[in-house]
Amino acid sequence: EGEIEKLKQAEAGKIENYIQKNNLEPLKTASGLQYVIVEQGTGEKPVPGDTVQVNYTGALTSGDVFDTSIKEVAEQNNIFNPMRPYEPAKFAIGVRQVIPGWDEGLLLLPKGSKAKLIIPSELGYGERGDMRGTIPPFAPLVFDIELIDVLKPDTAQDTTAN
Repeated sequence: EGEIEKLKQAEAGKIENYIQKNNLEPLKTASGLQYVIVEQGTGEKPVPGDTVQVNYTGALTSGDVFDTSIKEVAEQNNIFNPMRPYEPAKFAIGVRQVIPGWDEGLLLLPKGSKAKLIIPSELGYGERGDMRGTIPPFAPLVFDIELIDVLKPDTAQDTTAN
């Protein structure tokens, strides 16, 4: 059987091993997203169309970090890019600007929450991976995220009339 098929078969095991190795007890949604609330925020939950500000670190289940918004984490994991601004990601939620696992996971979290999202590849980069060679096909992803802020559509853009 082909390499891709092997990766597909191995995915569930990678997720299971990661959860056991890290003694996690994640909640699981119908889509297959698993998540652990590390710190429960006290703010409101975003709704689709809101703009969220998120600090994040993304890793493979092997622990290899491939992306982060946090400079220190990038430096620690030897992925620091001096051309890049390290600051929270800002995007509209629930409107497919980000991978489905983020769209779903962030809508579950009150503002101020920190959580670990364990995202199966079908809610991530799927059977193709990220095409840059960083994220392989059928790779489950682990994101540590902090929902820093939730901006309503009318405050997300500057609405001052000229």
